Amino acid sequence: SLAAGDRALVRSSEQVRRFISLEGSGRSDASLRRVARALDGDVVVIGELARADDVQVTLRIVPADERQAVRTLRRSGRRDDLFALADGLAEDLRRLTGISSPTAEEAAPVTAMRPRTAAAQLLYGEGLVHLARGDYRASRLAFERALALDGRYALARFGLAQVYLHQGRKPAAAKAAKEALSLAARLPRVQQLAIEALLADAEGDTQKARSVYEAWHQDVQSDTA
Repeated sequence: SLAAGDRALVRSSEQVRRFISLEGSGRSDASLRRVARALDGDVVVIGELARADDVQVTLRIVPADERQAVRTLRRSGRRDDLFALADGLAEDLRRLTGISSPTAEEAAPVTAMRPRTAAAQLLYGEGLVHLARGDYRASRLAFERALALDGRYALARFGLAQVYLHQGRKPAAAKAAKEALSLAARLPRVQQLAIEALLADAEGDTQKARSVYEAWHQDVQSDTA
């Protein structure tokens, strides 16, 4: 919810992960400062999630400027309170960085990305972690469990489409992407474009996929430049 509105210029998580990977030195403060400068950003924010009976989220705020200290924000709460926990951390981060809160209209597309339950959100996050590691079976199971809790969770449906595409199961990927797109009307445009691009890719329409990916890239750049 921090990215809602136009008061903060937020780089995509994909860009940050790519630069961290290129750095090759992990998530040290020095490495993250270089990533922030490479992305022309003021800070890099790295989050960690710890789960037991309760959920604890820790944010590390690493400024590009080496003269500024690294700061840490931490909140914990029940699993059922995950959304309130995320909103509270976003407000803490806004206060720390001097960013204004978004209007209700600006926050609406971000809120629309949330599932009905916090458990589904946690499972979606697990699916993304497994997907990034190339563990497609574990990723698929996590997305399927999220969808069992909320069958209209567009992002989990899209995650499933990504798994199928990585596995070379293009008909299944196209079906899941179509279902995700049918649920994506209230999502941010950049998310809709990502689903459309994957659908075109899965259907073998390389020209359309390239065109939509270019539009997606332009949207990301306009949101973050």
